[in-house]
Amino acid sequence: AALPARHVKEIRDMIESAYSHCKPAGVSLGAGGGLGANNMSNGNHMSTSSMGSAFSDGSAMAFMLDELCHAVRGGRLAAPIREWLDELFQSEFENYYVGDFEEESDVPQGTKGAVGNDDDAALDQIPTSSQDLALLNGTSTNKIAPPGELRFSIAGAESVVYVKLLPLLSSHDRTQRELLPVQLCPMFRLMSTLSNVRFGGKGLSEIDAMLECPLLLPTLESGGMEFEELSSVKQSVITSSYFFGTCWVRRFINSFMYAAYDEGGASVAGSAVGATAGQVTGTFTPSSQGFNCEEVQKKIVARLKALVELEE
Repeated sequence: AALPARHVKEIRDMIESAYSHCKPAGVSLGAGGGLGANNMSNGNHMSTSSMGSAFSDGSAMAFMLDELCHAVRGGRLAAPIREWLDELFQSEFENYYVGDFEEESDVPQGTKGAVGNDDDAALDQIPTSSQDLALLNGTSTNKIAPPGELRFSIAGAESVVYVKLLPLLSSHDRTQRELLPVQLCPMFRLMSTLSNVRFGGKGLSEIDAMLECPLLLPTLESGGMEFEELSSVKQSVITSSYFFGTCWVRRFINSFMYAAYDEGGASVAGSAVGATAGQVTGTFTPSSQGFNCEEVQKKIVARLKALVELEE
C-alpha cells in the first residue's frame, strides 16, 4: 500500500531537521551555498595549525549520509521519500562540488583555460566561475591557493563539468574548506545508490557524467619539484587536495566498478577490476543501468590510472 501523504511529510520533516542540525551554522537545507560571513577567515593571517582543524566536524553529516545510504540499500524507504532525497542531494552536490564549463561559442578569443588531452580535437575547457578560471590562469588573488589545473580529463570525452576540489580547499570560508570536502564521498555514495537499478533507482546513467569529468587540483609541478618552495599553508592545501582527490576517485570507481563487466561477465578492465566487479550477482547488468558497457569500461580504466598517479 502507498504511504499516506501525512506520513511522507512526517518522514521528510524528520530528515530535514536531522540534516539541518548536522550542517554547520549558516548553511540551510537545499540552499546550494548560503554560507555565513562568520565562517570567513583572513588568508593573510592563516596558519597551518588552523588548516584542516575542523575536518572532523563534518563527520556527523557524513555519518547521516551513510545511514541514509544503508536505508536505501535495505529497501526501507518509500518511493516518495527516495524521489525527494534523489532530487535534494543531486541539487546539493551540483551546487557545492561541481563547476560548469563555458559553451565553446561563449569563450572569448584568447582566453586561457585547460587544454583537453584529445590529440585529434583538443578543446579549451573554460570554467564559468571567474575565481576558478583565475586559479587556472595564474591570476588568482587568493594568497593560500597554489596554481591550479584541470587534471585527469579523458581523451575524447566532452566533459561539461568538473569537480571543484582546489577551490573548496583553498577557500577562505571554513565551511567550504574543511566541512564540505569531508561530505563529498558520502554524498556521492548516496546519490549513486539512489540512482542504482539494483536498489530501485532509474539507472546509474543519470550520474555517469561524473566518470569523465576532470578535477580542478593543484598543478603537477606545485606538488612536485616546487612543493618545498611554497608556504606551509599552500603545502597544506596541496596535500589536502591530493587526499580528497584520491578518496573521490576511489569512491566513484567503487560506485561504477561492476559496470566494467560485459553482459556475459567477462572481464575487460583487468584482474583488479574483476576481483571487485565479480562480487556483484543477480540479473542486473551495465545495460540495465542505461550504460554503453564498452565506454564505461574505458572510463573506469582511465580512472584507475588516475588513482595510481594520485597515490604515487
